Amino acid sequence: MAARKRKRELITLYEAEGSQSTTQEEPKKKKKTDDDIPQPEERAAFFKILEEEYIKCFLARDSCFKISDKYLLAIVFTFFRRAGLHTAQYGTFFFPAL
Repeated sequence: MAARKRKRELITLYEAEGSQSTTQEEPKKKKKTDDDIPQPEERAAFFKILEEEYIKCFLARDSCFKISDKYLLAIVFTFFRRAGLHTAQYGTFFFPAL
């Protein structure tokens, strides 16, 4: 008898949890704001870093794109923006971010 009662409790509990998950609202999409758009100063600072000699040498040696490609460089730029780094810090964190 105790096992049957326990089984009913579990079924009731499972049904109660299932009904809660169906009533949850879908997450709302985030609207783009001016903060989402890269500023010209940020882009210029990032491109300036790519023109530095040690990064140019690194990219020239990686001719098969095993370590970096355009997609990964874009991810680095996105990481800098989301981390809230100042443009002066881009050079310091370039290789760890890559």
